[in-house]
Amino acid sequence: MHLEGKHDAYCGLYCGACPVFIQTAAAVAAGKTDFSNPEGFCLGCKSSVVSGWCAECTLKSCAKAKGYDTCADCADYPCDPMKGFIEAGDWPYHIETPYNIALIKKEGKAAWMNHMIYLSAAGSTDLAGTEHNYLSEILPELEGMAQGITVR
Repeated sequence: MHLEGKHDAYCGLYCGACPVFIQTAAAVAAGKTDFSNPEGFCLGCKSSVVSGWCAECTLKSCAKAKGYDTCADCADYPCDPMKGFIEAGDWPYHIETPYNIALIKKEGKAAWMNHMIYLSAAGSTDLAGTEHNYLSEILPELEGMAQGITVR
């Protein structure tokens, strides 16, 4: 079994910030290799170790069936299942999805991944000691790009 984590999700979420992903990556780094029962472990929805909701996600199934790397590639975005996903009250972090998809469309997935790694890193100060608030700098532009999504 290949145990490489996949930080990006089909829906546009960043799996690398998920506590379950972080816990699983730490277990792999400590030598765990048996994930024959993956419940409670996940290395991202695009990996070979997926559990819980991520294993059964309809957005993942749809994107895979259409051959898309992310929902950003789909002409039907935002579809009704995606709108429901974004508006799911039990999962408030889903609200990030339209902004992430907009950034993927604007700059490409590699640039988005770099932004997410930057945002998830400890602190928001660069090596020169300059503080950054990347989201406040790009949020107005992304909100315009994310039209058609209603979030509560």
